[in-house]
Amino acid sequence: MEIGATVDNYVGFIDDYLNNVLLTFQRDSYEILEEVISFFKNNPDNYHEIIVKGECCKDGIGKIFIFVDYHWEDGLDIRYISVNDE
Repeated sequence: MEIGATVDNYVGFIDDYLNNVLLTFQRDSYEILEEVISFFKNNPDNYHEIIVKGECCKDGIGKIFIFVDYHWEDGLDIRYISVNDE
């Protein structure tokens, strides 16, 4: 059975990612979101952090991007929570 997935606040993630990570270290935001979806499909009812080292961030402070998921019978609801300093 294929499980569908939605990512709430993905625009917030993309904005935070582009505003915090130096251009030379940025990856495609949508590719990152696909990896987050894949993680949650294999690890339901969990949370996931993307950690970016300080030398890759505009302010020199490492960042943690936080996602949580809710696994429903008809799909997966993934929510981007926030970015925090490491």
